[in-house]
Amino acid sequence: MRHDSEMHVGQIVNLCGVKRNALYAPIILDRWTRTLRLKIKATIKISLVFSSIAARLGLRNSVGLKYCLDGFYGVEAFGDAFGNYGPGICPWMEVTGDASPLSLKLEDNDNIYMSIATEKMIELVRARVEQAGEQAFKNATQRSEQLRKSRVSFASLKSDGEGNVEPLEIKME
Repeated sequence: MRHDSEMHVGQIVNLCGVKRNALYAPIILDRWTRTLRLKIKATIKISLVFSSIAARLGLRNSVGLKYCLDGFYGVEAFGDAFGNYGPGICPWMEVTGDASPLSLKLEDNDNIYMSIATEKMIELVRARVEQAGEQAFKNATQRSEQLRKSRVSFASLKSDGEGNVEPLEIKME
């Protein structure tokens, strides 16, 4: 089934002239996915909605059923809903059942993408998220080190006796 959907997306891209970064546009999304439009209260737990959708589609006991904000969980071939595509781009922003539309800051006509992820896809997403976290930590550490090195310290101060303090010497460390 996944292979068929990837082929179908390939046909849309190649034959219809659709750009890969536009696959998640509402008019094109309807061409290659099934769409359910729902109205839900902003404060309801989203797990109730997810379980009713899964039951209606006959997917209640499906292993690997994922709901994601930025595209079809772990599927690199389609890119993400923000228009990014290519190697290393795979949707990973999974929605948990405890969330509500209010806590997710969803607005009218926002999408939540449902897909069945294989174990390989789940591992791919975990590896990418860990890698991104390590890179973010590395970047933050480097930035912190740069800030620490560029701090200004006052080596000596001069007071005029009236409470005014002026730096005499400024040292860059």
